[in-house]
Amino acid sequence: MSILKFKEKWRALLGIDDTPRMVAFSFALGIFIGFSPFLGLHTVMCIASAVIFRLNKPAIFAGTYIANPFTLIPIYIFNTWVGLKMFGRDGRFPDIDVGHTTMGGFYKSLGDLLWPFAAGCTVVGLFVGAAGYFLLLYYYENKKPRPAGSGL
Repeated sequence: MSILKFKEKWRALLGIDDTPRMVAFSFALGIFIGFSPFLGLHTVMCIASAVIFRLNKPAIFAGTYIANPFTLIPIYIFNTWVGLKMFGRDGRFPDIDVGHTTMGGFYKSLGDLLWPFAAGCTVVGLFVGAAGYFLLLYYYENKKPRPAGSGL
């Protein structure tokens, strides 16, 4: 296999020649996956979506890894707060006295947060994903071409 044929196959695999809309959609879906409540399955969901739907792999991975070990806790706290607001719970987290509670009481307290957490993740993921789609599409459509020989 020649180098040119390899480069062509590599570009096709990564989706480098995809349209701006496909790149933006891949990025937006990646953001939605990153905001999903299925912690630990983000990478699996990202790979499966990219392969099954033939999405732009770098874009979907970039979107998914917006939720990374440094950002995951603030994202999930905000998502849970939004979910609590949606369920009419005034956005207040239940008090959990870890020192004086049983395991059953602890799981009950966390169980009260399960549906607000899932709903908040879904709604916030949809909004942030949509914003990511339009921002990336705007960037691609207004990107100035590089001058020939600029090296950039």
